[in-house]
Amino acid sequence: MASVSRTSSSSATSIYGTRNVISGLASGMDTEGMIENAISAYKNKISSLNQQRTKLSWQQEAYRDIITKMASFSSKYTSYTSSTNLMSSSFFNQAVRTVANGANAAKVAASGRGTSDVAINGVRQLATAATYKLSGSALMGNTGSDYASASSPEGFSLDKMTISSFSGTMNLTYGKNQTLSFTFSESDVFNSAEELAANMQKQLEDQTISLSSGGSKKASEMLTVEADSFGNITFKDKANNNVYISGVSDSMKEAFSVNTGEGKSSFRVWDLTKEVDSVEYLSKSPLSITLDGVTKSVKMPDQESVNKYLEEAGIDLTGKTELTNDEISARNDAYIKALQDNIDKAFGKLDDGSSKLKVTNENAAAWAEGEAGSASDIKLRFEAGQEGSSFSVTSSKGKSMGFGGTQLTSYLNTNKTLKDLLGEEGLKGLETGTDKDGNTTYALEINGVKIGDFTEKTELSTIMSRINSNKDAGVNVSYSKLTNEFTFTAKETGTAGEIQFSDKGLGGKLFGGAEQTAKGQDAIFTATVDGKEMELTRSSNIVDFDGLTVTLKGEFGYKQKVDDDGNPVLNEKGEPEYTKELDRTAEKITFTSTSDADKIVDAIKSFVSDYNEMVTQIKEAYSTLPLQRSSGAYYEPLTDDDKAEMSESAIEAWENNAKTGLLFGDRDLSSLYSRLTSAVSMYGRDGADLKAAGITVSYSNGLSTLSFDENTLRDTLNSDPDRVRDIFTKSKDNGADTNGLVAAIKEPLEVFGGTTSATKGTLVEKAGSPLAPTTIYQNDIQKQLDNLDTQIEKWQDKMSDQVDYYTTQFSKLEQLIAQMNSQSSALSQMMGSY
Repeated sequence: MASVSRTSSSSATSIYGTRNVISGLASGMDTEGMIENAISAYKNKISSLNQQRTKLSWQQEAYRDIITKMASFSSKYTSYTSSTNLMSSSFFNQAVRTVANGANAAKVAASGRGTSDVAINGVRQLATAATYKLSGSALMGNTGSDYASASSPEGFSLDKMTISSFSGTMNLTYGKNQTLSFTFSESDVFNSAEELAANMQKQLEDQTISLSSGGSKKASEMLTVEADSFGNITFKDKANNNVYISGVSDSMKEAFSVNTGEGKSSFRVWDLTKEVDSVEYLSKSPLSITLDGVTKSVKMPDQESVNKYLEEAGIDLTGKTELTNDEISARNDAYIKALQDNIDKAFGKLDDGSSKLKVTNENAAAWAEGEAGSASDIKLRFEAGQEGSSFSVTSSKGKSMGFGGTQLTSYLNTNKTLKDLLGEEGLKGLETGTDKDGNTTYALEINGVKIGDFTEKTELSTIMSRINSNKDAGVNVSYSKLTNEFTFTAKETGTAGEIQFSDKGLGGKLFGGAEQTAKGQDAIFTATVDGKEMELTRSSNIVDFDGLTVTLKGEFGYKQKVDDDGNPVLNEKGEPEYTKELDRTAEKITFTSTSDADKIVDAIKSFVSDYNEMVTQIKEAYSTLPLQRSSGAYYEPLTDDDKAEMSESAIEAWENNAKTGLLFGDRDLSSLYSRLTSAVSMYGRDGADLKAAGITVSYSNGLSTLSFDENTLRDTLNSDPDRVRDIFTKSKDNGADTNGLVAAIKEPLEVFGGTTSATKGTLVEKAGSPLAPTTIYQNDIQKQLDNLDTQIEKWQDKMSDQVDYYTTQFSKLEQLIAQMNSQSSALSQMMGSY
């Protein structure tokens, strides 16, 4: 028996999948092809189910497109938040142009259309809110000046300056992977290891450690930083957790004896400070100055620029180590002049030649009077050159220059914390309790309402925001950088609005605990309504006259107060004061209202277009027949095998044909279309009103749509705008006998496409919608899709079992044939030996 040598290996798309099988090695048979034929019925079944699933998902997508179209229409024309809500009378009322007439027309503003004949005879006084103003100077630690200014709390010498020998960050690793950091600048000067350790302990208060049991604690409660007399600083964990130094800056490596890594929890301090030449050191870091919103970089003077002004004064200090008092004063003056010159170059000067931002040495006067000591230092003071200016001066070396921090401002920095503003001593006695983290809390009281709880780390801006957002307190607070003033304003105008601070607690400490500086007052005016003259009092300057909204803006129409000499009496604002007697010679303010036709026309034109687009899509969806091929068969979704033999463009064209007529004959869509067309088919008075609004129903090619005549609508808006408003806005829910156009359309849209109410629309229940998230996976079509997925999975398992069965059988056959080939070969060899 001849042996068979032909082999056939399975391809990447083999039915064997990941099975390691070589087909027909011994038999030479195409076993893969034979198995494929044997399971073809299973493959066909799976392909058929996949086609059903694809078609069903296409139908779901088509329904959802219609639902989205309906929801978009409803949102645009029926939602209270829409600017084109045609169900709202206010849309039509606001689309009215109301003009005030008369010599005093500028004293009011008006909108809307009233049902009464209204005239304003005069306004004796406007409604105002209670206000309370106070300077921010007290919180800045100064009394202010005519012009905005800022001064350094401390000074600096132009000889030598002591700075830190190190800067940057030291990192600790706590436990397995938590990191704690200590950050320092050259301006952070420490005179001993104890001072450095105390600062590190303080920095731990602002960091937290996560606990394995959940929650967290301040790092300062878990770790201590201890220094001994030899300059060694050690980190110790109270719970004996692993803690070590994991990173340090290069300058720290020079200043300390320090190593990083597991077990390294201490270091030794070598050098904490060093002396540098003040002028050279400061000249390397420019000032960042913001003046009236414009930021410029300003160089600090170098020695050359200082010498320039000394030479102009005829003074030469070259080589001198000991200076007289006059020489020190001259050098300080030269330094200030050089800095002023740099500021002027950056910002320019005012028209009168003076500086926009002036810099002086506050110690100059004390030095001139012969005071010794620190008076020889420079204490910088900046002052705006004109009223209404504000500025900030920032430097990374601000501490070294005596700023107290990195910035000086002419205004109060509202990002400062309570501790920054009041200090630890200032906060004593103001405590109201503790929060969940154990921090002491503080609160303030305005108009009897407690606002808090704040901690020492709460920023002033946060406190102001909390005041403004508290409805019960009824107060708004703002801060002006230009005037350096806080202004508290009652949210309600009129005599009912008030501002009262408690003398005790945080409010009194921050804002003085004083009473309001200006009480609120009511508006008092005389109006004639339908021929009846009345003097009215209102707490607000916005007054409603039966739909006509009038905003009072100024006084007029009353006789002015005069003094004994006949001169007008003016109030504190320099404005005339009025008596209670109406000036009958003053011209009344009357009002004329006309429709803002363009706004209404554009909305209705858009409404008609969107309605037509919507009903056309619905009609076409259920009335379009599925497409047929030349063979008479309908286009169906392609299988994977089909797609493998087609180009992308051919696949796209086929699927477009297959998607045509997906919803043909759908009864729900047919019913929806009928109800929408019935909604716009109005008769009797409603039909006449709709026609007057320029809208009629057209029928063509089996499709009912709306037609729009813009000229007819404009004519009706000019002659009877209320007629247009009513045909769109009225509804049975609001007591009308019939629904207006929008309410009539809204009903079927809710029944079939509602997404917001508890009961969802018919189409939403059928196909789901992203606009109703709970329906995405809970809808009729999705249930069918899930069922198909189950069937597909079941048939795939069956097919896999069949492949396994046939593979096993053919493998056994291959083994038998291989044995037979082997025996045949042996016999052939034996026969050949004779």
